[in-house]
Amino acid sequence: MKKVNIESKLLPLLSTGIDAAKTGKELADLLGWSEPEIRKEINRLRKAGVPVCTSTYGFKGYYLPNSTAQAVAFGKQFRNRLADAQKACDVFDQFFDVEDGDNEKQNSPTA
Repeated sequence: MKKVNIESKLLPLLSTGIDAAKTGKELADLLGWSEPEIRKEINRLRKAGVPVCTSTYGFKGYYLPNSTAQAVAFGKQFRNRLADAQKACDVFDQFFDVEDGDNEKQNSPTA
Protein backbone atom coordinates (compact mmCIF):
# COMPACT_ATOMS: atom_id res chain seq x y z
CA MET A 1 0.00 0.00 0.00
CA LYS A 2 1.39 3.42 -0.93
CA LYS A 3 2.05 6.08 1.69
CA VAL A 4 0.24 9.40 1.32
CA ASN A 5 1.61 12.60 2.82
CA ILE A 6 -1.24 15.08 3.40
CA GLU A 7 -2.11 17.51 6.17
CA SER A 8 -5.56 16.94 7.65
CA LYS A 9 -7.20 17.41 11.03
CA LEU A 10 -9.66 14.66 10.10
CA LEU A 11 -7.21 11.94 9.06
CA PRO A 12 -5.92 11.12 12.58
CA LEU A 13 -9.52 10.65 13.74
CA LEU A 14 -10.32 8.00 11.15
CA SER A 15 -10.18 4.55 12.68
CA THR A 16 -8.80 1.48 10.97
CA GLY A 17 -11.31 -1.25 10.22
CA ILE A 18 -15.01 -1.26 9.43
CA ASP A 19 -15.95 -2.26 12.98
CA ALA A 20 -14.50 1.03 14.24
CA ALA A 21 -16.13 3.26 11.61
CA LYS A 22 -17.15 6.73 12.78
CA THR A 23 -20.22 8.50 11.44
CA GLY A 24 -20.01 11.91 9.82
CA LYS A 25 -21.84 13.33 12.84
CA GLU A 26 -19.32 11.80 15.27
CA LEU A 27 -16.41 13.24 13.28
CA ALA A 28 -18.13 16.62 12.94
CA ASP A 29 -18.72 16.76 16.71
CA LEU A 30 -15.08 15.86 17.42
CA LEU A 31 -13.79 18.63 15.12
CA GLY A 32 -16.52 21.21 15.61
CA TRP A 33 -17.26 21.04 11.89
CA SER A 34 -20.50 20.54 9.98
CA GLU A 35 -21.28 17.22 8.31
CA PRO A 36 -20.96 18.79 4.82
CA GLU A 37 -17.46 19.95 5.81
CA ILE A 38 -16.64 16.37 6.82
CA ARG A 39 -17.85 15.05 3.43
CA LYS A 40 -15.81 17.72 1.62
CA GLU A 41 -12.68 16.76 3.56
CA ILE A 42 -13.29 13.04 2.94
CA ASN A 43 -13.48 13.78 -0.80
CA ARG A 44 -10.29 15.87 -0.60
CA LEU A 45 -8.48 13.02 1.16
CA ARG A 46 -9.69 10.50 -1.43
CA LYS A 47 -8.53 12.73 -4.28
CA ALA A 48 -5.13 12.92 -2.59
CA GLY A 49 -4.93 9.12 -2.53
CA VAL A 50 -6.08 8.30 1.01
CA PRO A 51 -8.27 5.17 0.88
CA VAL A 52 -11.15 6.43 3.05
CA CYS A 53 -13.97 3.90 3.01
CA THR A 54 -17.62 4.48 3.78
CA SER A 55 -20.01 1.89 5.09
CA THR A 56 -23.76 2.22 4.92
CA TYR A 57 -24.44 -1.35 6.06
CA GLY A 58 -24.05 -2.67 9.60
CA PHE A 59 -21.28 -0.49 11.01
CA LYS A 60 -22.03 2.92 9.50
CA GLY A 61 -19.45 5.57 8.95
CA TYR A 62 -16.01 6.38 7.62
CA TYR A 63 -12.92 4.25 8.19
CA LEU A 64 -9.58 3.25 6.76
CA PRO A 65 -9.49 -0.35 5.52
CA ASN A 66 -7.46 -2.77 7.64
CA SER A 67 -7.24 -5.41 4.92
CA THR A 68 -7.32 -5.88 1.19
CA ALA A 69 -10.68 -7.61 1.63
CA GLN A 70 -12.20 -4.47 3.22
CA ALA A 71 -10.77 -2.26 0.48
CA VAL A 72 -12.11 -4.55 -2.25
CA ALA A 73 -15.54 -4.77 -0.58
CA PHE A 74 -15.73 -0.98 -0.36
CA GLY A 75 -14.62 -0.63 -3.98
CA LYS A 76 -17.38 -2.97 -5.11
CA GLN A 77 -20.01 -1.15 -3.01
CA PHE A 78 -18.82 2.25 -4.27
CA ARG A 79 -18.85 1.13 -7.92
CA ASN A 80 -22.44 -0.09 -7.46
CA ARG A 81 -23.43 3.31 -6.05
CA LEU A 82 -21.70 5.03 -8.96
CA ALA A 83 -23.55 2.81 -11.44
CA ASP A 84 -26.86 3.71 -9.76
CA ALA A 85 -25.97 7.41 -9.90
CA GLN A 86 -25.07 7.07 -13.60
CA LYS A 87 -28.46 5.46 -14.28
CA ALA A 88 -30.18 8.38 -12.56
CA CYS A 89 -28.17 10.85 -14.67
CA ASP A 90 -29.11 8.92 -17.81
CA VAL A 91 -32.81 9.24 -16.91
CA PHE A 92 -32.47 13.02 -16.66
CA ASP A 93 -30.51 13.19 -19.91
CA GLN A 94 -33.17 11.15 -21.71
CA PHE A 95 -36.02 13.12 -20.16
CA PHE A 96 -34.54 16.42 -21.28
CA ASP A 97 -33.06 15.02 -24.51
CA VAL A 98 -29.52 16.02 -23.48
CA GLU A 99 -26.53 14.88 -25.53
CA ASP A 100 -23.32 13.75 -23.78
CA GLY A 101 -21.48 16.81 -22.49
CA ASP A 102 -24.41 19.16 -23.13
CA ASN A 103 -25.16 20.96 -19.87
CA GLU A 104 -28.14 22.94 -21.07
CA LYS A 105 -31.60 21.47 -21.18
CA GLN A 106 -33.04 21.44 -24.67
CA ASN A 107 -36.61 20.47 -23.88
CA SER A 108 -38.78 21.44 -20.97
CA PRO A 109 -41.26 18.98 -19.43
CA THR A 110 -43.83 21.77 -19.63
CA ALA A 111 -43.08 22.71 -23.26
